[in-house]
Amino acid sequence: MTSKRAGASTNRQARSRTWAVLKRPRIALISIAATVLLVLLELGILIGTKAAGLHVSSQVTAFVLGATVASVLWALWTVGLTMGGGSTWAAGAAMEELTGQLLEHLGRDWVVFHNVPFLDGTGRQTHTVDVDHIAVGPSGVLVVETKYTFNALDISLATQFQQRRAIRQVRDNAGRVTALLRRAAPDLRITPVVVWWGPNLKRTAEVIRQAGDVLVVRGVDSREWLTSMAFRATETVESSQRAVVRIEGYLNEQIGDGHQTS
Repeated sequence: MTSKRAGASTNRQARSRTWAVLKRPRIALISIAATVLLVLLELGILIGTKAAGLHVSSQVTAFVLGATVASVLWALWTVGLTMGGGSTWAAGAAMEELTGQLLEHLGRDWVVFHNVPFLDGTGRQTHTVDVDHIAVGPSGVLVVETKYTFNALDISLATQFQQRRAIRQVRDNAGRVTALLRRAAPDLRITPVVVWWGPNLKRTAEVIRQAGDVLVVRGVDSREWLTSMAFRATETVESSQRAVVRIEGYLNEQIGDGHQTS
């Protein structure tokens, strides 16, 4: 059983950052001017072709003009995606979807939630923090944070900046989930997990690395670490069910309060 689509919040961030760039007056003006000039150029070529006595069908004309406009729009979206940092967010969203798909293989006894929102801060500093994934099952609660990097990274080194930041983030998220389940399932073990994706991640001798209370794994090693996490049956069915009911109720409350959670 799952909740929502993984990566939805991160995809919204990617689109939001891209549109913010495209709405800049200078970018909008350049895009309109480029589209008009290219269309006029195409029309000029077609008119010249007909003047030379060559026949061009209306279907071909429509196709060429449509392809020109589509190419300009695609190029514009690519520029906005790059300039606004949306490409990084889009890559992160894709990796969150991959992690979500992997968590589906924990088994039928597990319930997985994606993009669970929590309010953080006070007053004007209040903002929404999304927990990427929460999996509830026989071995307790997994609070999972998905990370993607182009950089070379050894997941066994907790001292690297990216690693420290990811560990701190998932610990904070585990604290939020702990507070949420404090009354419903106070005895349930909560384990923070960081899942790393990237082309330059170094393979380590141990598939699951431990940084204090946080487990750190590579997404591509899922066959090993998923098996390990899925079959550590240490919690009662009743505790897990209470946790699931509490999280589902919390998500319904968020929808009722008008918070976007999908």
